Order: sequence, then C-alpha cells, then structure tokens
Amino acid sequence: MSDRLTVAHLSAVAQQMPGDPAVDDWGVPAAAIARCEAVVAETPVYQGPRAQAAALFHTLLRLPMLEHSNGPFAIAAAIDLLQYHGIDGKYDALAWANLAVEVAEGRASVSDVLATIRGWTTTPEG
Repeated sequence: MSDRLTVAHLSAVAQQMPGDPAVDDWGVPAAAIARCEAVVAETPVYQGPRAQAAALFHTLLRLPMLEHSNGPFAIAAAIDLLQYHGIDGKYDALAWANLAVEVAEGRASVSDVLATIRGWTTTPEG
C-alpha cells in the first residue's frame, strides 16, 4: 500500500476474499477513501490510522461493495490499514465479526468502532 489508501488497494484486498466476490458498486471504495481523508476547516475528520481504519470499516459495512463477503472484507481492509501503519494488537476474528454485526445492524458508530480498536491495539496512539 502507498502512503495513501487507493481504490486499487481495496480492490486487491477484495480479491483475496474466499469465493472471489465481484464488485457490485465501484463508488463504495471511492466513498470510503473520501471519508477516511475528509477534512473540515483544515482539520482531518479522522485523525490518525486508528480513526481512519474505524471510518473505513464502518463505511465498508454500511455501504456494501461486494456481491458477498462484505463483513470479512471490511475486517481485512481495516486490519491491513492498521498493520500498514505499524499498529499491532488483538486481531481476534470473532471479536471483529461481532463488531461487524453491530455496525451492519446500525448499533455501532465510527466512534464506537474507534474506541474498540483503541482497546485492541498495543502500539502508541497514531
């Protein structure tokens, strides 16, 4: 991954999903990237890789990109972004899956996801 998240990178992550799901909506990765990079009054909305991973995860779950496997894809994309930035932590599949269900059902906000990710990660805040 380059220093900037790209549609090509998200597409590469999607291609690693079991069953090779087709992309149903190419606007979703563009929207997810725009959300992660949003700036208001010259201040990033999602400051640091944890907040960006939370926004990415939330967006990919609320706006399905693939014909199937959107939960595992959102998890893989968020973890990939965190690990790219050197953020280690508890990447327990069941915990991520439970969080994905909460987001998909509208019971968890980006702030909730960020708080959870902060609790799971072990490296200095970034």
